Amino acid sequence: MKKHFFLPRLFLLLFCFGLAGAELDILCTSDLHGHFEKMPALAAVLRSFGGKTLKIDTGDTLTGTLYSDLCGGKPMIRLLNHLRFDVWVPGNHDFEVGYEAFSSRVKEFEGVTLGAHWHWRDVVPVKWKLFEINGVRAAVIGATDPAMPRRVLPGTDGVFDDVTKSIGRIMPEILAARPHVVILAFHNGMYSKYANLHELCRTYPEIDLILGGHSHKEVAGHRLRHAYFVQAGCHGACAAHVKVKVDDATGRIVRIESALLHPREDARDEETARLCDGFFLDQREIASRRIAATSLNCRWPGKNGRPAELGRFFAASLLDAAGADAALVSLPVRRTDGGEEPVSGRFVLTEGILYRLFPFRNRVCTVIVTREDLTELGRFIRENGKKRKMRHYFAGCIRLNEEGVPVMKPEKCVLAVTDHTLVSTPVLREKLGSLGLWRVLPGRFDRDIVRRAFRKAERPVPQQPRSGQQPFRRQY
Repeated sequence: MKKHFFLPRLFLLLFCFGLAGAELDILCTSDLHGHFEKMPALAAVLRSFGGKTLKIDTGDTLTGTLYSDLCGGKPMIRLLNHLRFDVWVPGNHDFEVGYEAFSSRVKEFEGVTLGAHWHWRDVVPVKWKLFEINGVRAAVIGATDPAMPRRVLPGTDGVFDDVTKSIGRIMPEILAARPHVVILAFHNGMYSKYANLHELCRTYPEIDLILGGHSHKEVAGHRLRHAYFVQAGCHGACAAHVKVKVDDATGRIVRIESALLHPREDARDEETARLCDGFFLDQREIASRRIAATSLNCRWPGKNGRPAELGRFFAASLLDAAGADAALVSLPVRRTDGGEEPVSGRFVLTEGILYRLFPFRNRVCTVIVTREDLTELGRFIRENGKKRKMRHYFAGCIRLNEEGVPVMKPEKCVLAVTDHTLVSTPVLREKLGSLGLWRVLPGRFDRDIVRRAFRKAERPVPQQPRSGQQPFRRQY
């Protein structure tokens, strides 16, 4: 009898020992891009876990929709606070709202803004933070896009150091805090050529979990050497749930489990929905605001290669606003968000249509280019046009010849471009090392220039004929 009584108790003890340990639940979002309309359904998922969770957003949060952009990302930070996020790691597009709006969002966020390798004037993020939840000590490091030095204008858009070296500088103090798990919340994809994650994991085997972003990919769980990589996709389509179990006796990680949680279509957190419904009404009102009525052909550049009046019009507008000798504009052949093309022919331009045409608010810059630079620039735009399906338009003293090669008569000229074109075009980016060769035009943004130019080119919209009258037909 003793024997039969002892064996069940032994198995019970072994079973209980196997279950012993502290568990940490982590919920992560990424690349929300201002899509507040997805948040009520996502909030239903996030709130189903209760309060004892670590909530982390890995960036590209503020911009991406008309209303959030015009408000400098304020609606999205309100939502992060509403859902009690603990950590926000800004992404590359978050810096595009400008210093004033960005610094305000950092102050408004009720959690902690993490960034191990950057600062912007007086905005100095916390490099890492230790959280203790359910008996698990978790050290969270924050890092934004490692390609930021190639995306910003020197001296104006913040200082970004090397990610790998910056983590190395803080790792000793992290280990001194004796965390059970070291988490890197990183606005970077698994296969990025910048700060390669495989190399990063080899350099720092102390990192146990990486929460990714930037690439918009959904990764339910992937082993990177000894570390574990998870990414929540984009636009609020899902949240990543990671469970870390730690052995009570040794303090070591027993296992890491993860899953992507896609909200049900009929699920809505009503409190979050009320907040987002207000945003939606404001956005609809703003999007419908009339800017101008015009007969310009605003069809997006197509595959047939026919010249688009929109591109020429934008280049001419940029030239006029910058007071330069020439202007360069780059537009995608096809819209990347799957939306319908802008209408062609006579139409009423609204704020919503303008945002679809120019979804990023780029600053206007000027840069001095020579004939030699123009040769390199022509080679780049031909290669970039094929690879990225871009169309390029010049105005002023630079034009495209019959072979599609840019030419100009003077030895050098002042070229007007957007800041994105300036930092992403190699031959122009080389000029950034000399302040005398380039400058930012204060307070001038491409979308605002186009808005003013459309108003200037406005054409009257014919009135609907009254009963019994013949409709007015415009002569072309």
